[in-house]
Amino acid sequence: MRPALGSKALTLGAMLALGANRRVMGAGLLPTSLPTATTSIDWNGEGYTGTIPTQFGLLTAVTQFNIAWNTLTGEIPTQLGRMSEMSTSLDFRSNKLCSDVPTQVQALSSGVNGWAVTTG
Repeated sequence: MRPALGSKALTLGAMLALGANRRVMGAGLLPTSLPTATTSIDWNGEGYTGTIPTQFGLLTAVTQFNIAWNTLTGEIPTQLGRMSEMSTSLDFRSNKLCSDVPTQVQALSSGVNGWAVTTG
């Protein structure tokens, strides 16, 4: 049985790389609190709704951030520009985001292998 945020505590080891091999999430709002040591987030097509939490900017060790193919709304937070270790992928595609990509987040694209965003 896989633990879900909000219902059971997750161990730090389970949180360091969240994604396809460790599907611990599910439909609903994105969590607002994750361990700062988290290195990879791959929540592609997980059914998330709501906005992207500004607190994700505290995850400076993240090298991959994929939240594509959900139903997220609102703006891309400028705080995501603090993800200084971003190097693998940064993917916001196929959500319902309603803003331009902030300059702070665009600055990450120079060091990222895969970069994708659609708004509207």
